[in-house]
Amino acid sequence: METIKNKTKEKKVKAPAKKEENRTSAMAIRNIIKKPWISEKAQRLYGEDRYTFLVSPDANKRMVKEEVERRYGVNVVSMTMTSIKGKVKRFRYSTQRREGVKKAAVKIKKGQKIEII
Repeated sequence: METIKNKTKEKKVKAPAKKEENRTSAMAIRNIIKKPWISEKAQRLYGEDRYTFLVSPDANKRMVKEEVERRYGVNVVSMTMTSIKGKVKRFRYSTQRREGVKKAAVKIKKGQKIEII
């Protein structure tokens, strides 16, 4: 008779995974804010400590907030974002669509300034 050895399988217990902080990578940070949005309305809002920026279409509020605070050294109080669809324009016999844009209006802490111009 053969003896059968019971081989117990040991279950490997994985250590709980650390939650990764939702930080943007250095490469993505450089591409979040494209340029300041300068218009009559945007210039009027400078007096209320609100600044408008043209941002990447896939950027979110948290990413824009971190970038503004890092780049300009100010404290962001609140923010609104809006996406503007591209217009369809006609050129002779064909139609083409212009690219849409995404804007972020950032309100900073009272007394702080951003030098845009």
